Amino acid sequence: MNAVASLFIALVVVIVLLALKTPIYIALIASLLVLSTLSGGLELTVRVLVNTVLATETWLLIASVALIAWLAVLYGSTGVARVLGSELSKAARSGLLALTIPPGVLGLLPIPGGALMSAPVVDAVGSLTGLRDDTKVFVNVWYRHVTVFIYPLTPVLVLTSAISGYTVSDLVYSLLPVAVVMFLAGLPLTWSTSRVGGGVDTRVLAKSLAPILVAAATVLVLSPLESSHPRLPALVAALVGLVSFISLNRTSRHRLLEVATNRKVLEVSSVAFVAVAFRTLLKLLDISDLASVLGSSTLAVCVLLPALLSLVSGYPSAGVVLAIPLAARTVGLTLQTVSLVYISASIAYLVSPVHLCLIYTVEYFKGRLSSAYRLLLPLALGVLFFAYTWYTVVAG
Repeated sequence: MNAVASLFIALVVVIVLLALKTPIYIALIASLLVLSTLSGGLELTVRVLVNTVLATETWLLIASVALIAWLAVLYGSTGVARVLGSELSKAARSGLLALTIPPGVLGLLPIPGGALMSAPVVDAVGSLTGLRDDTKVFVNVWYRHVTVFIYPLTPVLVLTSAISGYTVSDLVYSLLPVAVVMFLAGLPLTWSTSRVGGGVDTRVLAKSLAPILVAAATVLVLSPLESSHPRLPALVAALVGLVSFISLNRTSRHRLLEVATNRKVLEVSSVAFVAVAFRTLLKLLDISDLASVLGSSTLAVCVLLPALLSLVSGYPSAGVVLAIPLAARTVGLTLQTVSLVYISASIAYLVSPVHLCLIYTVEYFKGRLSSAYRLLLPLALGVLFFAYTWYTVVAG
């Protein structure tokens, strides 16, 4: 079957299964099998699975995600997350800042599933300010990506710069208005006048925040190794963060073993494997027919195409890599069209049903993806509309 048709069918399968409350990892496995079987039969399916299993990157990703999940569960089960949330609220003097700052800061961690590190903080502060769980999911995902979209060291932004020829600083400057709108758009859902009384204990705040900061610093220090050893910096950073937490909080062996076998750790590890398999499959498929299907309009090439690919794959790079060369041959490459491609891919990636941060956050709060979408989708579409108007009318 045509790869384009297979992509649409696979997307429908995962959406239907999730709507029927099927566990996320099962829905993703089913969608993967449908896409690979329809596109290339059993031979392609076996090839994808074998390549995924044999890839060192797969196991580095699974290990790093498992360690991050382990650290996140420890933060929650030991009560450290609540302490951190309380101290952040006191330091920020505002529940609103304490909710939006941690995901934003931790969004700078180029680690798949890194949203698990801010989830316990959002959970704790959100409880203090009276947020519902579905709103906590929104806050953790939305405000994590407001900053990551314009972070100069974001791999996809660097890739966009390399493909388009525009400098990273040019792109960041161009993307800033959209990032500001994203931040402001989420405030009505997050707004809280709650204030936490009492002075901040800087020693307690530093102790509870240290594992997260140490992990972030480790990633930045080891980032030059990412090109030659993909996922290794993330794995080392997660391990350093976990060891720091254990040392600072004197975590018992019994607690560690209990958390290591936690269902959340096992499930997110399974999702990581399926996510890598999806990316492996998309690399093997010929989706060039999309160009003829979408035509040569700015809306089709710079919005619909990158959004579709990122939505299905759960990786913004999927949309960027194909759409920018196509735009160069059709609508032409300007700073505005490149920025529009990047934003469209990024927004679609944010709400993708196979986006790891979204999946892990929903799993953490034991919520439903449909509830998260009721908050995420209207704002995502609104920001995308603003971006299209900004780049084609105002800035164009």
